[in-house]
Amino acid sequence: VYWSDDGNPDYVGPTYFTEVRPDDGDKVTFLKTFLGILTIGKTNSIQKFYTEGSSTTDWSLSNPFSYIGCPAPYSVAVTPLGIFYLGRHGIYRFTGQSSELISDSVTDVIDDISQTGIAECAGHFWNNEYNLAYASDASSSATNNRVLVYDIIRNAYVLDTKNVKCFAS
Repeated sequence: VYWSDDGNPDYVGPTYFTEVRPDDGDKVTFLKTFLGILTIGKTNSIQKFYTEGSSTTDWSLSNPFSYIGCPAPYSVAVTPLGIFYLGRHGIYRFTGQSSELISDSVTDVIDDISQTGIAECAGHFWNNEYNLAYASDASSSATNNRVLVYDIIRNAYVLDTKNVKCFAS
């Protein structure tokens, strides 16, 4: 994780970085601010980076809060209920303390997500809905051709057949 000089965003000093568990074999897949704390997602874990204090020497990395990571970097979205992301076995919600599976009711749809193209899945939260675009394994498509929509108010899913590479609101 790199940061810039205070008040000078164009300058990144030679010591303005910290390595996030470099020996675990994971890649960093997301950096999101959630509940005022920088949350770091990796392929197989999620942890926090505490940046309180007057000096960068006071900053510290937590131990992992969750060992259910995020192999799909574009699927991550901050919502009022937590950070939603696509894991290997479903859609998860990181609450700030742990990860919870929220897609149990649509396991058959999740099983249709191509694991070879999981890194290209795109997620987006807008208007109380989390949208996840993915390539269907059953259709043998190489591009995203399905959108799974999760309505957080109704706690319900809808599946749509759209070709979506990214979202914008």
